[in-house]
Amino acid sequence: MAPQMLQSTVQAAVLSAIANILAQIITSYRKNIPITLSLSTILTFVIWTILVTPLNLLWQQFLERTFPGTVPASTPKTLPNSPAKEHVVVPGSRLHKGNLLKKFVIDQTVGAGLNTVGFIAFLAGVRGGSMRERIIQDFWPYTSAGLRFWPFVSLLCFAVVPVNHRVVVGSAFGVVWGVYMSLVVGV
Repeated sequence: MAPQMLQSTVQAAVLSAIANILAQIITSYRKNIPITLSLSTILTFVIWTILVTPLNLLWQQFLERTFPGTVPASTPKTLPNSPAKEHVVVPGSRLHKGNLLKKFVIDQTVGAGLNTVGFIAFLAGVRGGSMRERIIQDFWPYTSAGLRFWPFVSLLCFAVVPVNHRVVVGSAFGVVWGVYMSLVVGV
């Protein structure tokens, strides 16, 4: 595993553990019972994160290669009294809004769909039961919940976060999502 991928995976796994621990503490508080942490539940979420983070990093790199987020900031202009058209190059780069939109739509449909199906199937595999039935039952509720949160994170990451930091930034936002998902699927 490449060093950047390993670093991102470890960071995401730690953040996943924190999210699940927080969810268990919140659950104990809500039920007014002593805090007892389930190591198997924490490990379930951490293992999922370790499995999916490298794939998500590769996914983000693919999207960025296919639809570069920035383009050189050059403005074609014809200089006065010039027989040939010349370009004035402006230093730096600018956001490519068309590619941003393409990445956003593909990530929020294909990427989110694959992650959701994978998560549900993984949990069914760990907890037992029919993966097919769990996917049919849980896909739309999880997707609906995710659409209230992840589009904002996705747009933010695509617009301002370098590709090699997107998974970690996403994982930081994922603490909030992880607490929510841990509470929803039961800790």
